[in-house]
Amino acid sequence: MQRPATRTHSALNYRRAPLLTALLLATALLAACGGGGGTPPPAEPNVFLLMANTTAGRVEVMTAVDDPGDLKRDPGAGFGPTTPTPVHTPAYGPDGRIYVADSANAQILVYDAAQALAQATPAPVATLSSPAFVQPMALAFSPEGALWVADRRNSVSTAPAANRLFRLGVVTGLTGAQTLTPEASIELELPNTASAPNATLSSIHLDTMGNLWFTDMLDWSVGRIDAASLLTGDITGYVPDLKFASITFGTPADSPIRNPTSLAFDSLGRLYVGSVNQSFVARYDVPAALVDGERETVPSATIRVLGAPLANAALIGFDQDGALWVASSATTEGAKAELMRLGVPGAATGEINLTPTARFEWSNDGRTSGGALLFHPPATPN
Repeated sequence: MQRPATRTHSALNYRRAPLLTALLLATALLAACGGGGGTPPPAEPNVFLLMANTTAGRVEVMTAVDDPGDLKRDPGAGFGPTTPTPVHTPAYGPDGRIYVADSANAQILVYDAAQALAQATPAPVATLSSPAFVQPMALAFSPEGALWVADRRNSVSTAPAANRLFRLGVVTGLTGAQTLTPEASIELELPNTASAPNATLSSIHLDTMGNLWFTDMLDWSVGRIDAASLLTGDITGYVPDLKFASITFGTPADSPIRNPTSLAFDSLGRLYVGSVNQSFVARYDVPAALVDGERETVPSATIRVLGAPLANAALIGFDQDGALWVASSATTEGAKAELMRLGVPGAATGEINLTPTARFEWSNDGRTSGGALLFHPPATPN
């Protein structure tokens, strides 16, 4: 696949501006004196990948020059709350800023992208809160630019809690501390299965049709709300337009969707689901054909890793070249959390085994609770 022209963020000097200026002056002096040659300055990173590290309470930053396949973790970068507390799901807004769900403090942190990617500990330019927030976990922007928030409402505790979805409207350009009132507040129905009494949202996604997709981790299911922008006011006991699962395939390890925590669409409109307790990614080629209420849904393909598989497929996403990335979450103390690039998915169905084209450890004890991998420049919208 031919790589599209890489867009370099004009404000990103990546902490090297003084060094770069000095090198340019030295080169000019050498040229004036008849000299020349020398080592050219190092190329500036212009491809970035962001992901939430719940354990460290920060957004990790991976960097590369031109080629997403060269991404590596930058230990000197990263950002989050001043006092590290769990953060989730970074998202790019239509204004180019980075929005981060700060679940522990019931707020959303907003960062200038240039500062977030070029500094080690940037301060947020805005904090968005609402009396309605309890535990904001996942963020997504609609095609119209409205911010959606999935609020888990501490439902992983012993008491069942119906999760809420909030639409905050257009929030771009806000600065300072802002208290917002949702345009829509949607309380989801509780699952009716005894084994999963709590709705536990881990990720949300708006497709190009304006439909809101979500993963329900404890119910082992994926849901969809159609024409979500038309919903307004306070709505309780909302029944999704689609909800499907795959939990009756013998042992729990056989289920293609086992504690789903991340979803993504490729350029062909195929749906991919990553699960924190499953080591492969499930692909559904025709999402429009999925059946509501079906709890034995068979995926079109399961994408697995040859050799040493990931501990799990907690986060998934596509880079600018259309390659699928998968990030694992540490399952035990001291376990490695890895990130790998599996290349551009093909049209094959059934069990697909791929050799990673890139693989590295993003944390020696990192945990992520769902959401999405966030690339900059952003991948082409699907």
